[in-house]
Amino acid sequence: YEHHERAIAVSAMVVGFIVDNLTLRRIDFLVENLVLISYLVIAGVSIFYINLHQSRGYESGVLKWLRFLSPIAIQFAFGGLFSAFFVFYWRSASFGTSALFLVFLFLMMVGNEIFAKHFVKLTFQISVFFVALLSFFIFYVPVVVGKMSFWVFMLSAIVSIVTISIFIYFISKANPRGVKDDKHILGRSIISILSVIIACYILNIIPPIPLAMKEGVVAYDVSRAGDGDYNIVVEDRGWLYSPFSKTKIYIAENRPVYVFSSVFAPTRLDTKIVHEWQVKEGGKWKTITRTTFVIVGGSDRGYRGYSLKQNVYEGKWRVNIETERGQIIGRVPFNIISGKRPNNLTEKTY
Repeated sequence: YEHHERAIAVSAMVVGFIVDNLTLRRIDFLVENLVLISYLVIAGVSIFYINLHQSRGYESGVLKWLRFLSPIAIQFAFGGLFSAFFVFYWRSASFGTSALFLVFLFLMMVGNEIFAKHFVKLTFQISVFFVALLSFFIFYVPVVVGKMSFWVFMLSAIVSIVTISIFIYFISKANPRGVKDDKHILGRSIISILSVIIACYILNIIPPIPLAMKEGVVAYDVSRAGDGDYNIVVEDRGWLYSPFSKTKIYIAENRPVYVFSSVFAPTRLDTKIVHEWQVKEGGKWKTITRTTFVIVGGSDRGYRGYSLKQNVYEGKWRVNIETERGQIIGRVPFNIISGKRPNNLTEKTY
């Protein structure tokens, strides 16, 4: 195991990330949350046993084997947690605005393999465990409460602080000397982590999880169809069209432009989203209009809706789909060009 440790760890991380990406479906499903909670329990129990062993010095065969396996169990649990967090937060993120937080989660996932030997150190154990708790409760509490707001986020932080405080109390019973020696460092580490995460939330760096963008389309026309569906008229660009190319919309005078979006929200979560229409003028993005509407959670296809803009003109445009407090869920960029509609228009149903 020691000879192949690095190769085993990296392979496990890659396979685990692929499996998580393929199997994790919805952030509000019971099975997904039970898996994440089980990872947290495995990590917590393993950290507790390492500290108990350090304090008591068990030497019997089975207990020594448990001591050997505990850091591996922690590495497995944290690897599963941060891989799942990265998948969920990635689905909820607009990369341009949430890149720092996504990079942070990615580094936590990769660092779990690189710094595996540090899991025997109490401060490192507790710090990583607190980041995992905070990352979990940030999306789990809104799912339970059915609301998204600054105060719901702060409730997530409070629940994380209470949970880690109770955990440290039990660790102090298992390893009194270890906790006493690291008490001040532990406190500073937890306060620093909490302060950084709150700052990221205030600056809208954290993705608006548990919301996630399913579709974002700029269209020539949008109309209601049966069963809550929408008919969207767009240009048929063929299968060779690059998804990275900015859409061009040809608009005649006095014709509107439509933007359709589908946003996933968990069951029981009702919140408001905003379509913010912007045009680039003088090298800067200028907000023209903001359309707000309520979305209702629970549908696999997401809550579907649209906004439109009259009196548009040539230039670079974009519509930010965001929460009421400005967290970007998704973005639809496009160029408006004066001219007749192209002949290759097609109607799609969403």
